[in-house]
Amino acid sequence: MDDLNLEDAHLLATLSDPTVGSSDDAIPPNLDKKEARLIYWCMFYLSMSVLWSYQSLISAQHYYSTQFPDAGLAFWGIVAVGSTMFFSHVGLMMTGLGNSLGFTKCMVSSFCGFVVIGVILVVYQKASIIIGAFAIVGILLSLATSPLYALAGLFSTPTFTQAVNAGNGAAGFLNVTAETVIRLILLKISARTNSTLVSFQLFIALMMVLSLTSIGVWFYLLSFPVVRYYQELSASQMQLRESSSVWPVAKQIWASALINFVTLFVSLLLWPGLGCTLTPKGALKDLAPWYCSPIIVASFNYGDLIGRALPNLKWFTKLKTRALGTLTVLRALILPPLVYLLCRTDIFGPNSALILVAVLALGAISNGLVCTISMMNGPLMVAPHDRETAAYIMTAALFAGIAGGSTLSAVLDSLHLI
Repeated sequence: MDDLNLEDAHLLATLSDPTVGSSDDAIPPNLDKKEARLIYWCMFYLSMSVLWSYQSLISAQHYYSTQFPDAGLAFWGIVAVGSTMFFSHVGLMMTGLGNSLGFTKCMVSSFCGFVVIGVILVVYQKASIIIGAFAIVGILLSLATSPLYALAGLFSTPTFTQAVNAGNGAAGFLNVTAETVIRLILLKISARTNSTLVSFQLFIALMMVLSLTSIGVWFYLLSFPVVRYYQELSASQMQLRESSSVWPVAKQIWASALINFVTLFVSLLLWPGLGCTLTPKGALKDLAPWYCSPIIVASFNYGDLIGRALPNLKWFTKLKTRALGTLTVLRALILPPLVYLLCRTDIFGPNSALILVAVLALGAISNGLVCTISMMNGPLMVAPHDRETAAYIMTAALFAGIAGGSTLSAVLDSLHLI
């Protein structure tokens, strides 16, 4: 297996050719450009499929809110997803269950679970069932996302971690774009059907299709020798990971993990819940039924995809922890008060809604950029045998930010502070 050692590999991804580096030396032994490109797009597709369920629930929460106005689904649904993602991930890490299950069992069981949840959501329309579905989806997201980041983190190149992040952004982009197209078509043909309901049903159907096809993509990914090597490497190191503490690794990457946490905490504190509380006036007044979804959702999802694509440019890969930390602090100091003023005061007049869309888009670009680079850098800060543990820690920080930000947003809403 020594010929599959990738320790000297370093690829710089590009959207059009994500595995082309600065020279042929950037390609690892026994992994040519074509194979590397196929691995990249497999991981991109798997990540997009996993996050499709999450993005579908976010885009459909306007429908949930109108169907169950007293359930607080605009806030508490995302809290259920984020909290279960975080706690289930930590549970898998601390108990060693994730190691025991292995990558394949986690991935396949998650995709099968998404199909079952899709059937339940289409058949049953009760607030309690939907909240429960949110929570179960969070567990499934943890089961599927953690192995993807862990597998990508085992490589000595950040390219495949960037593929996972780009897939995350693509899921949001395609989801809100599809919703907009559906609603425009129904509007054009003057259909009396509830467009939000139609979008919800189509998204769930697509979630099931993507999940089923992803099982095949996963096994295709495993057909590459280098991927099998890293899967076997992970399995062989399982006992070592279970007997060692995560703290030595955490101490090496704490700054990147903290950056990841704070960035997502701020983003989920403001979006989508707080952003959707504004009643549009001025230029967007006539688009009030469309303001929360797709406009507010799109402003973030489109910006987030742009941010996750920026690391493909060589200049952005040079951003180090100090620069990312500075940008994270600036986001935390500027975005919350600015968004709050836009949503809860009339200080900006009738153009507040339009300004909010622009602010959220800029915040989303920084979110995608900072999260992607920090996730790419984290596993490379430690020794090769600690990279999988580092990837799990970075993923835990990601989930903690989502859970913490969405929970605080929901609490503030229940106290009528936002």
